[in-house]
Amino acid sequence: MSTSHEDKLRHIVQHACANAPAVKAIFDEAKLTPDDIQTLANLDKIPVTSKDRLAELQQSDPPFGGFLAVPPGTLQHIFLSPGPLYEPHAGESAVMDTIREIFSIAGFAAGDVVINTFGYHLIPTGLTVDQVLREMGATVIPAGVGNPDLQIKMMLDLKVTSYLGTPSWLMALIKKTEEMGLDFRQGFTLRKALVSAEPLPPPMRQAFVDKYGLKVTNAYGTAELGFLAYNTEGGLLMPLLETSINSGCQS
Repeated sequence: MSTSHEDKLRHIVQHACANAPAVKAIFDEAKLTPDDIQTLANLDKIPVTSKDRLAELQQSDPPFGGFLAVPPGTLQHIFLSPGPLYEPHAGESAVMDTIREIFSIAGFAAGDVVINTFGYHLIPTGLTVDQVLREMGATVIPAGVGNPDLQIKMMLDLKVTSYLGTPSWLMALIKKTEEMGLDFRQGFTLRKALVSAEPLPPPMRQAFVDKYGLKVTNAYGTAELGFLAYNTEGGLLMPLLETSINSGCQS
């Protein structure tokens, strides 16, 4: 592990303990101080806080359960993710690092035209991946969920090269093109897909690759931590390096 990553880990822990009362309480209960967390191996010392417990803490100490580690006035967005959980975002964070890493793995790059079918409403997914794609120099079509006929028209007219969304919606779009008498592999420019938010069955992946000529990256993630793991050829998910040092606290 590089020094820069361990420095980042120490900064996150120090900042969270100094500014988020709930994190300080967790450390105190475990008889830990920030100085006890110096390397990734030390993370095992910190008790796991489940998502259900986070929801309970937000209900007992609204709105953020004592986990907000920046002044409220610096927040850019407040999302609501499943739980339900309020998700405060103040801009740059370790979550964004995981998004950059997974896009690099998936082969997304400057010049790509990406149809983003993740939701932009309440949840962070659509907006956060949109921001990183634009920073990379890609052009984003903020399609969101639904409207298959319109999405297919945009894919054709705008020469979309990359897809972002759930695997089932991608397959639904492809099947819709076939119902319309179109040849997806020959008639469309879409060649890369990053899918997430639901399982990717092996037969579906195989169809994407063999029948439709797509490079498929399958990723697992959460609203709180960003992308956590991925695979590009099926099989077991491989962990993302950046997420290993993400504390889950806004910093």
